[in-house]
Amino acid sequence: TDGVDGPNDCAIGPDGLVWFTDPVGPAMTAEGPAGRIGSLDPTTGEVRFHAGGIRFPNGMAFTPDGTTLYVAETGTARVLRYLHIGAGLEPDGVLGTLSAGHSDGIALDVEGRVSVAATDADSVQVLDAGGEIAEVIRLPDGSFPTSVCFGGPDLGTLYITAARGGRVWAIPRAVPG
Repeated sequence: TDGVDGPNDCAIGPDGLVWFTDPVGPAMTAEGPAGRIGSLDPTTGEVRFHAGGIRFPNGMAFTPDGTTLYVAETGTARVLRYLHIGAGLEPDGVLGTLSAGHSDGIALDVEGRVSVAATDADSVQVLDAGGEIAEVIRLPDGSFPTSVCFGGPDLGTLYITAARGGRVWAIPRAVPG
């Protein structure tokens, strides 16, 4: 699509649009060019950009009610929060910052906690609704987790992909996604 640099992750919004991150430059540094968040209307093919100035936007997920979009900002190890208003986004600050590593893929559970793949910290860090680290799921050294999602018949399993070693973990969770 014209004007898109390198789409990385996507989520279907409550509006039926395909929302995506469009990062630029190296991921693991707060320096360098900024990326942005865009949307694609699958009916018309129209692409729009809604938020910029993000240091390597990566994983993204909407809250179940569709009012908030969380976006992993890998370069700063943060999770950003945007209000989804109409067909646009309004910045709503930072949900939280990882205790170690860089933020990549994210997934939400039914209690509103955000599970974040912490790439170079070999873990998944779970942020509570206030942005505090509620839990750290440790993975083997050198695994480099990149993506997370809930699945299974009751969405009670957290699936985690590892860029190094080609592994996928399935971890049962007390709180489903």
